[in-house]
Amino acid sequence: MEKCILFVLTIDKNGSAKLENYFAVEDFVTKDENGAYTFELLDSGKSVMYKITKDVVFTSVEIPYGWSFEESQELLEETSSYEVVYITMPLITNASYFRVSKGDFILLEEKISVCNHNGICENHENSLSCGDCSINDALCVPDRDGVCDPDCIVGLDPDCGKKSVPAEQKEQAYGQEFLFIWFAVGAAVLIAGFLYLNRKKLAAA
Repeated sequence: MEKCILFVLTIDKNGSAKLENYFAVEDFVTKDENGAYTFELLDSGKSVMYKITKDVVFTSVEIPYGWSFEESQELLEETSSYEVVYITMPLITNASYFRVSKGDFILLEEKISVCNHNGICENHENSLSCGDCSINDALCVPDRDGVCDPDCIVGLDPDCGKKSVPAEQKEQAYGQEFLFIWFAVGAAVLIAGFLYLNRKKLAAA
């Protein structure tokens, strides 16, 4: 795997596309299939930096038993008119545009940025793509890189051993233990008080 930009988009079979989201991930680059659709990363002058082609297959559905022709047509139009497409391209941090074409027709061309270097972690930035973001960015990076990522679940990041647990997690654990001890002490005091106040009744029983 390598650092990539994941693009999530919807493509309509009638000739339109919409970029839903994009951000850096660790994944495999989408393979070029010599398909009908072209996906490109462009620089600020709109020269091609990276390009792949891929086919988009629009989902076909089976018509439920007993449906009328009218109901079937509505279902087909609703479920097979567009497709959600996931494209991973190399993380080229100075890429400025993302373009989608079918043949000579451009379906989408949108300005992108995975790091604007303003000191604030925002929009489509995360710790993989931008120094504006810390490791605490809701993205788990489970690499053996000497950094314990607090966004990973327990046991996923090999760097999160006993000695590399972040201070925040330690304080949280200590706080939970402290509350448990006080709860146990309080419960013991209440039980002892109840037994003392009702010792005569209990003895008589």
